[in-house]
Parts: sequence; C-alpha cells; structure tokens
Amino acid sequence: MYKFKDRFVHGQRYLTRARSCIAQVQNKVNADAARYRRAFDAINSLSTLLDEPSTPHNLVPLQDEDVRGMTEGESSETHSRKKMSWIWRRHGVGNSSATDLAVSEELRIE
Repeated sequence: MYKFKDRFVHGQRYLTRARSCIAQVQNKVNADAARYRRAFDAINSLSTLLDEPSTPHNLVPLQDEDVRGMTEGESSETHSRKKMSWIWRRHGVGNSSATDLAVSEELRIE
C-alpha cells in the first residue's frame, strides 16, 4: 500500500485519503494481533488448568516482529535471504485442507 501511495497518489486530498486507508488497515492488523494474543493466553491458561500440553495444535506466541507483510524485509537483503514470518507458513488448525493447498500454492509463487 505504501509503494502504491508513493508511486501513484499525488495531491493533498488524495494523500490524506490514502493515509487514512493505510491507518485503517494498520488498526485492523493491530486489533487482530491483540485478539490472537488474548486467545493464545486464554488457551495456555486453560491448558494448564486441564493438564493439557501448553501449546495445543502447535500454537506459537505472536511477537511484534512476526506481524509484517509477506514481501516486507530488509532492503539490503536479497530475495532468497528474506525469511517469511511463521504466520505465512502456518496451515490451518481445523478442517481446511482445500484452503491449505491454495495457500501452499500461493506461497510457492511468492
């Protein structure tokens, strides 16, 4: 979104609208990250009470550096050296084999 804004959006009115759109997307990302962290903490708390494994379904705690786009990375890194966040490589937990295949194909293209 930033690259599109920098390349194609000109003028105060359109820049303000683009910044507002980017801010809305970032707010949604932040809200979803907070929601995941709350759910992860709740599952961990319940699993200790039920004497279950501490990370059911191989759930991973979400770090701030994990929340980034697929192609985002250091500008000095070459394409083959960039490391994708675990979020993009994770398969679904439920019965989602059809979507898992589609996601795997998209990641192969990326």
